[in-house]
Amino acid sequence: MRSPRKLADEITKIRNQGFRYVDHPFVLRLRQGKASREEIRAWARQMYLVLNHTGRSNGYMHANCPNPVVRSRLAGVIADEELSDRCGSDNHINLHAKFCRALGITDEELQREKLIPAVKTGLEWLMETRRNNPPALAVSR
Repeated sequence: MRSPRKLADEITKIRNQGFRYVDHPFVLRLRQGKASREEIRAWARQMYLVLNHTGRSNGYMHANCPNPVVRSRLAGVIADEELSDRCGSDNHINLHAKFCRALGITDEELQREKLIPAVKTGLEWLMETRRNNPPALAVSR
């Protein structure tokens, strides 16, 4: 069992090692209204690939969770991601595909898209962190 201090230190370490999405230059340009349409399209294609792993990523946290109350909540998060009947419209990957289509990206383009190295590295880090850590550490990403 980890002491509260050790747990807090581990969460801080993982958080500092992780990818700070909100600080990424593209996200900052997007928030400022300065991102080009092509940058948004490129981001949308990559995000589509990342979203294909969200259910598995959350599933690792669910599988590693000893607390039944928290595990139940994580099951709900997975259902929200994967099932269309949970949020009243569609699952997240299908909603994102619709967003991509609105940007003029075809389903064929999405199927051909490959992860760029930086996104691949970040996704691998996320999956590894969630696969091999207790949920309190894994969710701190």
